[in-house]
Amino acid sequence: ELERLRPVLQILERHRQMILQRWYELYVEHFGSLRSLQQSEFFELYEKDLVSLIENLVDPDMEGFEADMHAFACELLDKRITFTEVVASLHLLEESCAEAFQQEIAGNDLARVYLIFDKLSHCRMILLAGSYFSARTREHELHLHHLESTQDTLNRSTYHGLVGKSQPMLQLYESLAAAALGYGSILISGESGTGKELVARALHKLRHDPQG
Repeated sequence: ELERLRPVLQILERHRQMILQRWYELYVEHFGSLRSLQQSEFFELYEKDLVSLIENLVDPDMEGFEADMHAFACELLDKRITFTEVVASLHLLEESCAEAFQQEIAGNDLARVYLIFDKLSHCRMILLAGSYFSARTREHELHLHHLESTQDTLNRSTYHGLVGKSQPMLQLYESLAAAALGYGSILISGESGTGKELVARALHKLRHDPQG
């Protein structure tokens, strides 16, 4: 199947800009003012997806294909795009690609290309759904943990090495609990002697032992 898919993907690459433009036009027609993405956001998000699809499958890299689909699902979720919109958008991609196929293929060969691309679309949808809902479940779990941690800080006079129960300290504990949910670097700023090192240690403890 992958060997039969290669010429189809090469057509997508040759007509990529036309496909993206037509895809966006259909997206606007379908969703109107209810759409989640403006034109620049749409092109940035979906062109990256289309390029990775072509690159991963022209010279088959199934691990890369799955990894990119997972990253794509997480990005869709981060942008708060509903899965209903995702599904509809991917069907609009099929319609956009069909116009490109018609420019290069005719007769029975065109019907075979449609069938091959339809199978690919279904595989993508299955992978995307699994990653999207897995990420959303994880997001909900983190949010619940954050709510529980926040409630716990309201009853504390000490918190991972920090001491105090004043309103500013409780707000600091809550901010630390929220920051600990992320994975990126965090800049802790302040004048000398204000406890930056203590805050850094508390954050480190939270990330490694959030229940401690």
